[in-house]
Amino acid sequence: MLYCDLAIFTRVAEHLSFTEAARVLSLPASRVSRRVAALEEHLGQRLFERTTRSVRLTLEGRALLDRCGAAVESLDFALATGTRPDPGGHIRLTAPPLAARKTIGPKLLDFMAQRPDVSIEMMATNAMLDFIRDGLDLAFRLDPIPDSALIRRPLWQVSYGLYAAPDLLTRHGLTATMDRATFDKLPKIVTRQTWLFDGCERAPRNIAHRIDELELAAAAVRRGLGVGLMPCGMLDEGLVRLSVEGLAPAPRMMNAVYPSRRFLPQRIRDLIDWMTA
Repeated sequence: MLYCDLAIFTRVAEHLSFTEAARVLSLPASRVSRRVAALEEHLGQRLFERTTRSVRLTLEGRALLDRCGAAVESLDFALATGTRPDPGGHIRLTAPPLAARKTIGPKLLDFMAQRPDVSIEMMATNAMLDFIRDGLDLAFRLDPIPDSALIRRPLWQVSYGLYAAPDLLTRHGLTATMDRATFDKLPKIVTRQTWLFDGCERAPRNIAHRIDELELAAAAVRRGLGVGLMPCGMLDEGLVRLSVEGLAPAPRMMNAVYPSRRFLPQRIRDLIDWMTA
C-alpha cells in the first residue's frame, strides 16, 4: 500500500492537481486525496499546500519527490515494458556557446554516434531559456543557478581567471600583480555571468563595455579594451593573468539541469551519465 501511495503522490506532484492525477490513474479524486492524506499521516509531514484554486509542493513534498520520483518511474516503466529495451526518442537541450564548442559538443557527438536511436536538438545560447516555454528537456548551465526549483547534477569544474592584454597594462604602467584599489580603476569587460571570488559575488567597478557573447568579450580583452573574468584556457597566449590582492576568482561547476517536477526518461539519464563518464 505504501508504494501505491507513493505512486499516487508522484502523479499529484507531477500535475500539481488531484483531479488530473485521478484522471491519469483512473481513480476517484476522493481516493487520491485520501491516499495522499494517509501518506502524510504516515510520514508526519505535510506534502502539499492546498487551496480551492491551486496545489503546490511543500519543501518536504519536494524533498520526497526528489528521492522517490525516479524510483517510482523506473518501477512503472519496468511493469509496463517488461524486458523490452528502452526506446530512444528526442532530446531538446541547451548549452552555452563556448561549452557547446569545447566540452559539451564533443561529448554530445560521441553520444550521438553511440545512440543512433536518440535524436538531439541543441540550442547554443547564453540566455537562460525556460524549460516549459521553450520546450526544453535538459540544460547545461554554470553555477550559480538562481532557480532553486530545478534539479542539477554537477558534471565538472571550470576554472576562471582575470585577464588583461599586455598593452592595457603598459598604458597604465602596471604589472600583473596589483592591489584591489588599482584593479578597481581599470576598465572592465563584463558578460551576463556574475563575477565570483572565493564563493562571493562582487560587482566589478569601472565597467567599460557589456558584451553578452563570451567570445566577443574575449576579443575585447585581447584588444586591450578592458580586463575580463574569463574561463581559463579559452584565451590565446600572449594575455596576462592578473593577481589581485584579496580577489581569487572562484571556479564554477558545469551542471546538467532539469525540472524537478518532470521524471527523466531513460534516454536523458543515459545522456547525463555519458557526460559524467
